[in-house]
Parts: sequence; C-alpha cells; structure tokens
Amino acid sequence: MEVLSKRASKERRWRERAARRQRNDYVIYAESEQRRKQLARDPNLTGRPQPEEHADVRIGSYTEREVRSRAGWQDARFRRAISYRAGTQSTEPPQVSGRTMDDVLDKIGAKKVWPKYRGQGVTIVVIDTGVNGDLPEFRTKRRDVRVTMPGGNHWIDPMGHGTMAAAIACGVRGHGARYDGVAPDAELVPVRVPVDHRQSFDDVWLPYIYGDLLRLQRDKVISGRIVISHSIAVEGCEATYADHERDGVVAAVRRCIDAGMVFVFAAGNNHIRCAHAATADAPSTIWALSSYDPIISVGTVDWTDSNQTAGRDHASSSRGKGEWASATSKPDVVAPTYGDVRYGNDYSDRHWWGTSGAAAQVAGLAALMLSKNPSLSPADVQAIITANTTPLPKASRLCVGSGLINCEQAVARTP
Repeated sequence: MEVLSKRASKERRWRERAARRQRNDYVIYAESEQRRKQLARDPNLTGRPQPEEHADVRIGSYTEREVRSRAGWQDARFRRAISYRAGTQSTEPPQVSGRTMDDVLDKIGAKKVWPKYRGQGVTIVVIDTGVNGDLPEFRTKRRDVRVTMPGGNHWIDPMGHGTMAAAIACGVRGHGARYDGVAPDAELVPVRVPVDHRQSFDDVWLPYIYGDLLRLQRDKVISGRIVISHSIAVEGCEATYADHERDGVVAAVRRCIDAGMVFVFAAGNNHIRCAHAATADAPSTIWALSSYDPIISVGTVDWTDSNQTAGRDHASSSRGKGEWASATSKPDVVAPTYGDVRYGNDYSDRHWWGTSGAAAQVAGLAALMLSKNPSLSPADVQAIITANTTPLPKASRLCVGSGLINCEQAVARTP
C-alpha cells in the first residue's frame, strides 16, 4: 500500500511540473485544432497565466512578450502559424545512384578550399530534428550549448533528417565516418524543434530560438560568426500571408542579421507535389522565410545539373520568384544532391537529398568564406555566393537562381 502511495505521489508531482511548465512557457502554442479553436475564441487567453517576460531578451525594438504577440501567440487574429517541414520524402521508388557525398563535394569545389579554409572559427546552427551526437561525424563537436526549445535533447535525432543536414554542412571524416562535410572544422550547435508525425513544426517557435542565439552571442557562449541553417521549408501549394513586414518572426530574423548572423533556408520541395509540370518554370512555390530577400534560399539539381527532368524528384525543387521576394528572385542558388550520405544512424544511397541537403551545403560554404574573412556582412556573403556560381544557362533563373554553387570561386573572390 505504501508503494502505491509513493507511486501515486510521484506521478502527481510529475503531472504538476508538466502542467506548470506548459502554463509558464507553452500555453499559447497552438499545437492542435482544439487549441487553435480556443485561441480563436479567446485570443488573449483572458484569465490565464502569461509567460514571464525576460527583460534581457529583446528582438529588435520588441520585448519577448511583444514578439510572441506579434508572432501569433497572443493574437490569433493577426495570422495563423506557418508550418515548416523537414523532409526529403521521395515520390520515386528507391534507387541506387552509385554516387557518394564525395562526388558532390568534388562537384561544388569544396575540397579545393580545404588546404587553407575549413570553416574554423565559425559556428553552424542547424535548426532541424536534432543531431545524433554519438556518431563519429560529430565526435569533436559536442558542446553543452542550451537553446530554449521543447523539442528535447538537441543531440538526439529520432528522425535522421537533422543528422543528415549537419553531416553535410560540417561533419568530420574518420573513426567510421565516411565523409567530411563542406566545412569540417566549423563548430556545430543543433536545435531540435518539436516536430509532429509529419516532421512539421509551427514557426511561432522561431523567435524563441533566435532570441536565445542572440543571448548566446552576446554572452560569448558562441564566439565567432554564426551561420543559421534551416533545412526546412513550408510545404504547400498556397501562399501563407502577405503582411510579413509587420510580423514578429521576420523582426527576429532582421535582428539576428543586424547582429551578423547569416541565414540559409531550403527553398522547398513543392513544385511536383503541387501537380506542376516538371519542365515548367512556374508558378512560384517558395513560401514565407524561404523567400525573404536577406535570406539565402537554396534549390537543388541532379547529377545532370537539372531540376526539370520528368520522373526525377529534383523537379520538385520549388520555383521562384518567391512569395515575399521583392528586391531579389528566389532561389538564390542551387546545389547538387545525390549519392551515399549519412542519414540518421546509417548511410543511405539516395538519388536526392531534397533542398534540405542543398541548403546544408550552402551553410557550409558560408562558413568557409567567413573563416577566410570574419568581417563579411550577411549581405556580403549572400552577394559573393550568388555572384560566383557555375552558370546553368539552359535553366531559368526561377528554377536555379544564379547557378550551381562554386566553393572554390566564391572563397577566392572573398576579399
């Protein structure tokens, strides 16, 4: 009887802690249709405890609470949450490509840069499904850097997608690891987002992440330059919303860019999935932050430098100009994705890695450039990468941007 009493008491304490944490941190998060309907009825959650405001975390001119409000936590009438997805699911039957990640590294010229620059002094933040920190690719990279997220331990990846992105960006060969990443000497900070069964999460979490990165930079927990890699994109066939300049998530991105952080986003894998012809240059299917002008948006091509070949998943690479793009046209560039690559705990010979794998390559390229010149602004990095590509003259800019990334040329042209 005493044992049962202790168990019941322990379970009660656990439930109370979980409820208290939800009230304090996540009560506004609309993670279910029931919660969304509740927010619609009572946008300000009248009478409910509100999350404590942290005075030292500000996004631009906003307090954290104001950012949450503008991002949709406290005013569901402002906009709906935008769901981002981390995934490279194939529409084709499994194939053996006979190629490897080394072939991709040769294709983009990364290895030619390594004698001088390998990403040293730069930290790549991979916002994804987590990273399996026990794998040999990351044996020198594990650091106890805390980013406030409810996704769980950042060094665990139950889905494998974030591990793939991190290995491509900055993995290290040896001790059983087959391949180096694009910037093998860059530091790694994984952020495991709370994905659902579809590998999706709502962007209302992003100001939390960006606010923590600003704090970690300010407190010199993360030293040197920061590249933020989002191998995630909005999946869908319809625009999100137009008034992004008033949005708190965009305000958070601008604040991080002002602090010198470089953003790289996957363009998305929407074109074929939205029933558009593989050979078509339109319509635009690059949504939300992936289409924001100051962010480097990355599409993908196959081993023939094409994303317009019928029957290949690469044709899913989303087309521009992009929902929010005004001064630029998205994607900015493309990167090749095919071959044997680390995915989760194993290696997988994949005929494509999606725009997820392409974005991770560009994050690595940004790290190579910043290891050569840490004083480059985010706009400098974006301009140099887009101006120093391998042209793909047979393809429309709406499909491939300025061309295929060229690490050797981009680093050589870095002042």
